[in-house]
Amino acid sequence: VDDHQPYQGNGQYVGFVTTPLTDSGGPGDSYNFNAFERLHGVEAAAALFFQIFPNVSVTIYPHSVYTLMTFPTQEPGKTRERLSLLMAPGAKLQADPMDLYKEKCGKLMDFVVNINDEDVE
Repeated sequence: VDDHQPYQGNGQYVGFVTTPLTDSGGPGDSYNFNAFERLHGVEAAAALFFQIFPNVSVTIYPHSVYTLMTFPTQEPGKTRERLSLLMAPGAKLQADPMDLYKEKCGKLMDFVVNINDEDVE
């Protein structure tokens, strides 16, 4: 929690940044993917989190972006979620065959889904 810092400007959203990111042997670790081009200093080792009123969450890592949108349902107190994973255009490591890259992306998505499920519980 000490690595979480406010990242707030004007508008109907809440933003914070986690820096520095640390590799922990998980599917989102920096050595698994190339980062977006043109990242500088802090951005290359940070995750940005935005909650945009009323129903959008965006998480930006050096190599990927996750979007989570919630939608109302007919049942009071229940929502439907749509989670998307977007990889940096050059995220695939040159040495990785395409099947390994797809496997890494799948594990990353599974990790993100698990984190989201933990947050809901």
